[in-house]
Amino acid sequence: EEISLYGFVSNTTETTDILITIEFAGQKKSCKPSQDGSFEAVFPPMKEGGPYTITVSCFTGDKEYEAPILVNDVMIGDVWLLGGQSNMELPVARTLDNYADEVKNANNPYIRMFQVPQEYNFHGPVERLNGGKWETVTPQTVYKFSGIGYFFAERDYEMNRVPIGLLHTAMGGAHIEAYIGEERIAKVGSFLRIHAKQIQEDMLCTCDKNDSCKFCYDELLIKDRNDEMIKDTIENELEEQLKWIQKLDNMDIGLLEHWYDKEWNEVEDDFTGEIEVPKMWNHMRLESIRGSIWLQFSVFVPEEWINKEVQLRLGSLVDSDITYINGIEVGRTEYRYPPRRYWIEKGLLVAGKNVITVRLVASSNVGGFKEDMPYCLKLGNEEIDLKGKWKFRIGAKTEELGQPTFFQWRPCGLFNEMIYPLHHLKLRGFLFYQGESNSSHPKDYEYLFRTMIEEWRDLFGQYDIPFVYAQLPDFMGEGREIGTDRWDWLRRSQKKVLDMPHTAMAVLYDLGQYNELHPQNKKEVAERLYEAYLRCK
Repeated sequence: EEISLYGFVSNTTETTDILITIEFAGQKKSCKPSQDGSFEAVFPPMKEGGPYTITVSCFTGDKEYEAPILVNDVMIGDVWLLGGQSNMELPVARTLDNYADEVKNANNPYIRMFQVPQEYNFHGPVERLNGGKWETVTPQTVYKFSGIGYFFAERDYEMNRVPIGLLHTAMGGAHIEAYIGEERIAKVGSFLRIHAKQIQEDMLCTCDKNDSCKFCYDELLIKDRNDEMIKDTIENELEEQLKWIQKLDNMDIGLLEHWYDKEWNEVEDDFTGEIEVPKMWNHMRLESIRGSIWLQFSVFVPEEWINKEVQLRLGSLVDSDITYINGIEVGRTEYRYPPRRYWIEKGLLVAGKNVITVRLVASSNVGGFKEDMPYCLKLGNEEIDLKGKWKFRIGAKTEELGQPTFFQWRPCGLFNEMIYPLHHLKLRGFLFYQGESNSSHPKDYEYLFRTMIEEWRDLFGQYDIPFVYAQLPDFMGEGREIGTDRWDWLRRSQKKVLDMPHTAMAVLYDLGQYNELHPQNKKEVAERLYEAYLRCK
């Protein structure tokens, strides 16, 4: 296909006398910018490959306006837009339990990713991105790549030897409404309200501040244009969060008395009792506690492990933690989702008894150690099990910390700022993994998803390219006691969209993990998306 190079003239308000000259792959094209400073030069079809250099010169009359701009290391190939929420966003760095050896030497100049700046805008579509750059796969950069995107691109390059560019637009927690423009959101909301009335559904919005539905779209589209309100809300909530943390730290006896400094003694230290690890604390004495709970476990390490690269694996904890070994902090995680994988500095472990102490903060959820996760010290292929009875003590109790407002999840914000500015590009296809955040209104999802697919295809003017998406896997929540799959109805809505042309769905049900929102098996997910893509062509 023809290749269009698109750009903007900056630092000038007068474009009538400006001429842009672009040199690319031995060819030269000239064009004049439009009134808004944008320009476009069209080159004939070229064979995939590279690298090339693009030289952009700007003239006023017969004089060069400023020094030429050189864009080096340019590839010609296929571009995929990655959309969705955290499972698409999840970086390779969060999949290392499965693929550490596979990716540590990754080096492919023909696979690249552009991280679209994660910003939102409620005032309408914007033409230009506020930054961003292409990064090539190297042993240093690969860990930042979307796991699904990287493994999909690796498979595609292996099959076709065509350079792959990934436009990464996914945002953790994003609702599908955030990826749809204002006009279409209003239209689908009206349709869904009429439908709700016909089936005698309660015409009432029950959304919290981080959700939205057909009954509140119109209100949010107006309310969220108030930049001052958004700024004040974010600042006030951040201040409240910092106050909550400071209050807890000041109250926490464990911090004040340095409970991490030594092994606890039942007589001297008056610890509360013992608790089984791993286990979530639903229906247990700790269920209602919001605050800090300290836990401790003693483990014996053999002489041959000393001064080696040992990793502490503490599964997944709810909510945040600071973890110590022999009185020294080895790692901390500020929120509930990342797997706890802490490398232990050489010389910290001793032959014989070592004491692991965890300060776990349950801020907004029932706390605990998720089951069916790895809890061990790991050296190569050897492991020392850490499951069993752990001592515990209550550091401090306080009130629950409220959730902040995530404006980036609200209707049309991401479409305006992250999707629309890309509309001049030509894509090979869309890869999409989303739906988790829409599970509270699963039957509406079909119509929202159809609307979004139509929106994106209209925007790019490409109606027959593949739209490949992931069907949500099995998931029950934090523990087995939930007993039902939260996403069953949403999966049904996703399946119905397959009647749209040039769509394909990867079935992932068996790749889910009942209590893990972010399974690490992203290569397997990418493989199924690729197989779906082959069916879609």
